[in-house]
Amino acid sequence: MNAFWTDVFTALGLALTGFGAFVAARAVIMKKEDAIKVGITRVGHSSMEKNVELPMVQNLLAASAGAQRGLWLVVIGTTLQIIPVIVRLFGSN
Repeated sequence: MNAFWTDVFTALGLALTGFGAFVAARAVIMKKEDAIKVGITRVGHSSMEKNVELPMVQNLLAASAGAQRGLWLVVIGTTLQIIPVIVRLFGSN
């Protein structure tokens, strides 16, 4: 692997790591208005399907999904950064 491709993998890995961290952070940060809407106590339903439709449950599920997407991007970005390092260390020259 030449220096050009090493730099491409590293730059792409850094970009995905940064973007993934941004997505994960954005998924778990809540505005005051949203916290008030979600935090108000409501009476739950006896059925699981009805409870999943509640705003607090929907918000938690959305935050969890966003954090998962962001963290997967961090994993992919980190992996792309590791590839050139491994190639440099163990590759044939």
